[in-house]
Amino acid sequence: MTKAKMIRAYLKQDPDASPNTVSKMVGVSYGYAYKIVKEEQAKRATAEAITKHVSETTESLKPKRTAWQRLGRKLTVRWKRLVKKFMRLTGLYTETK
Repeated sequence: MTKAKMIRAYLKQDPDASPNTVSKMVGVSYGYAYKIVKEEQAKRATAEAITKHVSETTESLKPKRTAWQRLGRKLTVRWKRLVKKFMRLTGLYTETK
């Protein structure tokens, strides 16, 4: 296993490890550990940016309710309340808890 693979394997276990910690744990020089750690941090930042962009893009593609759908929902809720109130007044509806 190469030094770079050992550093990457350690970074999989502890992604937020500092180059100093990595160099001590893996047994490589600080400069080499710094180089590999920064490469991995750049890859992770790129992946997070892409993921964020994709999620924002797909969020905007989700179908939105139209004004008519929102109005229909409001009317449906009001109609159900009105029917329930009428049934309560006429004694046809009783709530059970």
